[in-house]
Amino acid sequence: MAVYITKKQSWIRFLASFFPGAGLAALLCVLVAGPRLGSLYDALLRRRPALGVSRELLIIDTLAPGDLPGLDVSDNILEPSAAASVLLTMTELKAGTLIVQVPILGLSAGGSAEEDEIRYRFDEEFGVLSRNIRNLFDAIRTGSVAPGDSARYVGELVELSERGKERLVAALVRRDEEGITGLEKAARAFGNVRRPGDLLVQVIKRGSSGPAGREALADWGEYSRVQADRDGKLRRIAPVKTGFSPEAREGQVLEHIIYGALKTRYSRSEIETAETGPVLRIQERAGGVDRTLPLDRDGALLFEVPQKGEHFRRIYLKDFLDYDEADRNLRRLLGEAESLGIYSGLEGERNPGYLYDHALSLREDMLESDPAEPGKEEQKAAWIDARNAYFKSLEDFLYGPSEMNLVGGYEELMAEALGEEGIARLTELRDSLIRAFVGLREKYNEVLELRTSLEAALTGSFCILGPSGPEGGEGRGEGVSASFPGNLLRLFRQGAQEPAPEFSGVESSALLANSLLTGRAVAPGRVLWLLLGGAACALLAGLLLRTMGAALSLVTGALFSLLSGAAFSWSFILSGIWLDPLVPAAASAAAALVSFVWALVLKGRFSRQFRLCYGPAISGASLRRVIREGKPRPAEAVTVWAAVVAVRNPGLMAQEDRVNPRSGAEASLAFREKAAGYFRRAGGTVVGSEDDLLLACFGSPLERIALGGRKASSPYADNAHARYAPAVRAAGFVTELLSKEESRLWSYAIDTGECTFTWSPLSGYSAFGRPAVRARILSTLASRYRARVIITAQVNDALPDLPARKLDVLKERDGTGGEAFYELKVGI
Repeated sequence: MAVYITKKQSWIRFLASFFPGAGLAALLCVLVAGPRLGSLYDALLRRRPALGVSRELLIIDTLAPGDLPGLDVSDNILEPSAAASVLLTMTELKAGTLIVQVPILGLSAGGSAEEDEIRYRFDEEFGVLSRNIRNLFDAIRTGSVAPGDSARYVGELVELSERGKERLVAALVRRDEEGITGLEKAARAFGNVRRPGDLLVQVIKRGSSGPAGREALADWGEYSRVQADRDGKLRRIAPVKTGFSPEAREGQVLEHIIYGALKTRYSRSEIETAETGPVLRIQERAGGVDRTLPLDRDGALLFEVPQKGEHFRRIYLKDFLDYDEADRNLRRLLGEAESLGIYSGLEGERNPGYLYDHALSLREDMLESDPAEPGKEEQKAAWIDARNAYFKSLEDFLYGPSEMNLVGGYEELMAEALGEEGIARLTELRDSLIRAFVGLREKYNEVLELRTSLEAALTGSFCILGPSGPEGGEGRGEGVSASFPGNLLRLFRQGAQEPAPEFSGVESSALLANSLLTGRAVAPGRVLWLLLGGAACALLAGLLLRTMGAALSLVTGALFSLLSGAAFSWSFILSGIWLDPLVPAAASAAAALVSFVWALVLKGRFSRQFRLCYGPAISGASLRRVIREGKPRPAEAVTVWAAVVAVRNPGLMAQEDRVNPRSGAEASLAFREKAAGYFRRAGGTVVGSEDDLLLACFGSPLERIALGGRKASSPYADNAHARYAPAVRAAGFVTELLSKEESRLWSYAIDTGECTFTWSPLSGYSAFGRPAVRARILSTLASRYRARVIITAQVNDALPDLPARKLDVLKERDGTGGEAFYELKVGI
């Protein structure tokens, strides 16, 4: 316990620090309720154990590899023909579910460009133009684009704006009815179609049949746009919310498009209110695993984020378009090669061109058929089987004996005597045949590679189509070990350096889907837990610091605050329950700050009291050591063996001006101040003064404490000579004063013995006992005996080697007894 803090004051200090800390914790609990998330949450979330990414999820990125988001509006608007091609490829390769999270050009619920769609088209085009301008100037500012190349980029920017104008015209004037019709047919073939209320996303699920015509793309009351937190970061998504849209009634309950697509898998899925808050309970069908996902107070799910090295599977829209184009080019090459007679040895049902056309006709029949009629699934299966048969026959044809047989036939004809012209013609035909087979094999291998990669990615996958950032792009935090205790400084340092991840709409939907599929999400801790945790930290901080000094409590309190925040941070990293570490850290810091201020006040009061009481008695250096030790207390009486020196200036009384007492007072004060200064500098203690007399001593409790703080051993240490040390120091110092010019008129009296030292408001720091009394009396006898220094018999016994002359005997007041006193001859 610090010397200036008593036991009672320590408990008052504890209460004074605890209540502000607990109050701040309560205030912060109200402010961060919800919970309110920020950069610290982002930093800690990226340090959670690696998130298991569901292998069922697949992002189909409309951005080509290496592109940057927002460079072209075509990244954010999908042509109907491209969407239809993607749907047909996914149907052929048996994909599971498709979320089309990108607007489709010209698509609206009523089949015409309504006001909302027109407004959206303009917002989209001008938004892209704004982003392009901003990106260009940012690139110039950061040095990514050289100033010399800026003219070229400005030209490309102008060209993009012209293309945007043309797209607006195409969207608002020239409706691609054929593309829309083809998209609707492909959607019916793939399965059930849902369109959310915000008109930006279409959900297409393989399986059950949907309604015919434009109703296949009707609004099902789902949404996809999610609201970011106040700082613009997306950290949560509500599976179900109450919203408003032009097509929906006010207060209509809307489901997120991902939740609406996945809930059909479950036998039961609903939001309930548990003891800890809202939860989403998912009950799987037979054989599945039931899950309970915690939600925040607004019903939003706080999704986890993948760490570095963990990413969603990703393919690109370009892969579909390349596959479709390569497939059509292969069919063209098959037709061009027909003139060479390469199919002459094949039966019709083994002809690749025939099988391709047959599969195409089956697809058209499937697309044109009424989904309400029975046999829709049989038609789809027949088309898929025909496509597989086409690729099987093509492989057998290209890598079978057909080429060798045809080349062998040409060789036989060339062996016959047909003349040089006939041989040259046959050679040319043979070489053309070989080149045709080489070209067909190259194109087939290209198509097969694209088809194989797409099939491996798509089969049974939950796909989300739309623009997103590059895989493993900027903003993905690097995971660190979550073992405890770890490196706390690294935790906070990296959290400040690493930027929070930026998620596109497609990635946020994938994060929600992953949480629903894996059952892993951040659990918002209860406000009561956070309040109790913050109050407990404030309580511990108050108890820990209540007996510490000001400086130590400040350092310890800062460390304890960091440890409190780090403990809650590691708790979140390990458990996934979010209790904002800033609350306990701030509560601890508040308690530590109040405790520090309280200690400063106590220390100031304590130091002020000691300075007022002991300041006139000892030197500044000794006073600082006495204050640091905190004893003796002013009200404490201490008895020790000391030597008292009485210094008298007898000339003052003779020079006193009876008419002007001011001059006498000033002379008396000057004498006492000068004499006291000598003693204080020598380490002595001033214990009284009056008129022409100053009392000082050596060996006082103050001097002993001041000397005890030094590294050198104290002369008053417990040894055989400790009893004589005060007299030795007193005689030695008086001997030094005798040689000073300023003290030539002063006389001295020294006595030693037990004295009691104490402080009172009236007398200040004083010494009581026979040595103090006899020193006063003997100082008055110096002028009578014409002696400069008078010592008692006790001092003479303590200093036997000093020359001394006996002067007389000092009797008691009743005239009995008596004790000899001596004149010290040293220095005279």
